[in-house]
Amino acid sequence: PTRAIILIDMDAFYSQVEQVRLGLTADDPIVVQQWDSFIAVSYSARRFGIRRNEMTVLEAHERCPELRAVHVATYAPGQTDYRYHAHPDRQTHKVSLEPYRDASAKVMAVLSRPRHGLAPRFERASIDEAFLDVTEIVLARLAERFADYVPPGVAVRPDLPPAIDWTHAGRVITAADCEDAVALPGPLADGAPDPRDEPTWDALQLRVAADLCAEIRGDVLKELGYTCSAGIAHSKTVAKLLAGRHKPNQQTLLTEAYRLDFMRTVSFGTIRNLGGKFGDEVERELGITSCGDALRYPLAELQAKFGDESGRWLYRIVRGLCDAAVVPRSKTKTMLASKMFRTPLRTFADIRTWLGVLSTELFVRLSHLWEQEQRWPRTLVFTSRNPTATADRSKSGPFP
Repeated sequence: PTRAIILIDMDAFYSQVEQVRLGLTADDPIVVQQWDSFIAVSYSARRFGIRRNEMTVLEAHERCPELRAVHVATYAPGQTDYRYHAHPDRQTHKVSLEPYRDASAKVMAVLSRPRHGLAPRFERASIDEAFLDVTEIVLARLAERFADYVPPGVAVRPDLPPAIDWTHAGRVITAADCEDAVALPGPLADGAPDPRDEPTWDALQLRVAADLCAEIRGDVLKELGYTCSAGIAHSKTVAKLLAGRHKPNQQTLLTEAYRLDFMRTVSFGTIRNLGGKFGDEVERELGITSCGDALRYPLAELQAKFGDESGRWLYRIVRGLCDAAVVPRSKTKTMLASKMFRTPLRTFADIRTWLGVLSTELFVRLSHLWEQEQRWPRTLVFTSRNPTATADRSKSGPFP
């Protein structure tokens, strides 16, 4: 059977974590500050034209006097945990992202929770994103809802499902959303439906997945107070593209019938592995910048230019074809606490002070890991970097 894949993407996650912590609403403009720059901007602040890495805190306040600028938590010398300090100094404080890691762990626990006795295949993609393969859950729900439904692969199955009601499914991509959609052969008769909108079992599969997605997003909001957006499709690549299509707090769905039309609107840089060196190579070699431009190249020509494997991958990915599985990420194998100094440390007293700060951060994070997974490290590595040396210096030993 075709797969039902969901990509959950938290909306301005760090900003939401601070909004919930401070008891603010989604309408209260807030930015998360790290030293002199913003690392997160809420959607309510973006309405004032505030963007990351584009202005100072003072300039942001000029655009939005009611803006709340919250500096990330930091570790300070002599303290045994991270705190939200009023005036942290990069010369004496160490940034902590632990509040966001903790919030992420709670979100991921909700996302990976079994539904009606079946757990989705779950892959944490980043601190604020996760893929869910809900195919088994969807097929089970289809079997419950439609007595005459027979899973794919069985000889007897209705040719078409019942009419599909897309109400409350979220934003469903149609021809109107695809500027470069290929025209249908011949005009439609007055009042005639677009054949691409005819019901299919694959489309019904995604419709059921949309209900499940709304249920999951609702649980995150109800239990944790965070909104998230989502993409719903038959593959990871397309689900990822859809999740960012309509934000915040929305879900977007693409049926197989509109896959090619949608992909014509996608630029290379938004697809993983096409935003880097290989994408640059494709743009230079073919003189194109979008998936729509690449569709005119046959498989053989792409393989001749980029090799058999890369050419085949490119041919498929620009068409939204992706077989990548949703795979659980391996457990954390290393954990790092580090600090880069603008001015090198010159005394052993300074070094001891910073070793204390970094040790505190590492201990806090390891304590959380022990609480969650009952795991403890075996080896400790200390690395120092001298700006005048040609290589780093490292020492390792058993972890205490």
